Amino acid sequence: MDNKYDKWDKITKESTKQIEEEEAEAKKIADEQLGLTRAPLSESQAKDEAVRETARKAKIAVQKQQEIVESGQYVFDGESKEERLLDESNINGKRIIVIKNATDCTYTLDASLKNIIKITMDGCANTKLEVSCKTITSHLEIAHCEDCHLSLNNNLVHTLQVDLCSNVSIDYNSGTFLAGDGTIEADESRIVHSGVKDMKINITENGQKFESVVDYIRDGAVAENGLLAEEIQFLTRIRDSALKTEKVIRLGQILTTSSELANHGVQVDDEESATKKLLQKDCEIHKRDGNESFQAREYTQAVVHYTQAIEKST
Repeated sequence: MDNKYDKWDKITKESTKQIEEEEAEAKKIADEQLGLTRAPLSESQAKDEAVRETARKAKIAVQKQQEIVESGQYVFDGESKEERLLDESNINGKRIIVIKNATDCTYTLDASLKNIIKITMDGCANTKLEVSCKTITSHLEIAHCEDCHLSLNNNLVHTLQVDLCSNVSIDYNSGTFLAGDGTIEADESRIVHSGVKDMKINITENGQKFESVVDYIRDGAVAENGLLAEEIQFLTRIRDSALKTEKVIRLGQILTTSSELANHGVQVDDEESATKKLLQKDCEIHKRDGNESFQAREYTQAVVHYTQAIEKST
């Protein structure tokens, strides 16, 4: 299983040498700014200094993170008719929860779980998963599942990825889904899905209820550009007070839609401009979230956000 956390940690550690070499120069710049002994930084210099400052915070976060239990996978594979309550007392310090090939099972992830990096459900049938804990990446994945139910409680989930599933139902309870305002700069929750049949989505947020059923065939997926119909990706999110499903446009690693680009006067074929705006949005969000996590001494979460910000600003 691909572990994105390892990638982020690697990126941060690779930045350490460069950061150390730049710290002396950065300190000099900071001293000059405080003493007003030099002219204001240019826009380019200010941007470079902001990147260095983010990288320095990432370095500190990595050091703090090393004091936390090493991450690893706790895998439940092939279980049948099991009911499990997972909390800090029984996952043995593991930070990635993988549920595979379960049948007629119920798994409850207690709110007491800390520093969970990722949750994955794969190849399950008639199985329920209730998530009340916070995830560092704010990302969950479901694949190859049938007749399963996912219930999300208490904590915001930014991205839910669902692939090649049928008759899955998802309940977002209050505080778990963030509606954007349609601007590129807005933070928001979204469901990314492909090859999904009859997925029922129910969201309760701020006293409002949102409901939708998505199906890749009904939503217009057809084979194109070497991709099978079930490989075509869609985004479902709240737009104009309703759940809206749109076909994904990929700009490198960025996911967007034609309506989002059109709302900001960006042509679909103007990939450079669109990518720049979307990367800037993501960078600002991760910097903000990293600062909040750092102040709260949630160092593992801070390092994830800072390393993502560094990736998207360089």
